[in-house]
Amino acid sequence: MNHNGLHSGLDEDQAAALITALGSGTPLAAAAAQAGLDTRLTQAVQRSTVADVPAALSGQVQIAAALTTNTQRLRAAGTYPLVLAAAVLMASGMIAGVMTPALADMSSDVISPAPLLGATALSAGLLGLLAAAVHGRLPLPLLNGWSLVHRGAFLESLAQLTAAGAPLPAALRASAVWCLPSQQRDAEGLAQALEAGTASSGGTLLAELEAAMLVGGAQTGTTALAAEALAAQDRIQRSRTLPSAILRIHTAALLIAGVAVLAVGIAFFSVYGNVLAW
Repeated sequence: MNHNGLHSGLDEDQAAALITALGSGTPLAAAAAQAGLDTRLTQAVQRSTVADVPAALSGQVQIAAALTTNTQRLRAAGTYPLVLAAAVLMASGMIAGVMTPALADMSSDVISPAPLLGATALSAGLLGLLAAAVHGRLPLPLLNGWSLVHRGAFLESLAQLTAAGAPLPAALRASAVWCLPSQQRDAEGLAQALEAGTASSGGTLLAELEAAMLVGGAQTGTTALAAEALAAQDRIQRSRTLPSAILRIHTAALLIAGVAVLAVGIAFFSVYGNVLAW
């Protein structure tokens, strides 16, 4: 875990602290906390009840690293509207606060800055709301990439833990630590249905066919194969859908900022035209 080259790898001191703590008989959760590990890692391993804890922990670290990378991509997309908002506010402020007063003595017909300020304030407000929605992980139609990345981490964890011998209900509960709250409830509901032997559904986390594949795998002893197939399919799909979600966030931000850019352009050329006419 210290030399894996991933974002979730441990520093030398952290790795040494973890080894020492585990060697002295410290429980995994306490040892991981002392080493600064993400608590979700140990929760996933403990809930899965797998025998090979080191291998399971190493696999979960790789899942955490991939989730961190995708999270950073979405946060960067959510920051883009704030950059645009700052740019349009700065341009509007320069025209309304500097250019218009400076040219007021050169023209008898200087436009009022109120429409410009109103348009840019509205645009900046909408951009701020868009950024807050993305960073707040709100399920916006067409703009929500968070469910994609958390579902991907869930399926990768499910495949890794079932391959390590974890029973499907335990693997579902363990992998749910990487999910959003609504997805966690769906995973728990499927695990309970499996244990009770009742009709099961994956809710919004898993499609009906995907849940049926896992249930069938549990009944025929091919759970690991079914989980790996779902993870591989999601991996391919996510390589297309996640960039598309990020692109839609950027496009929405540009469209909103376009209103302010248009207002700034009209204001600039109106002031400049009045000066030339004078």
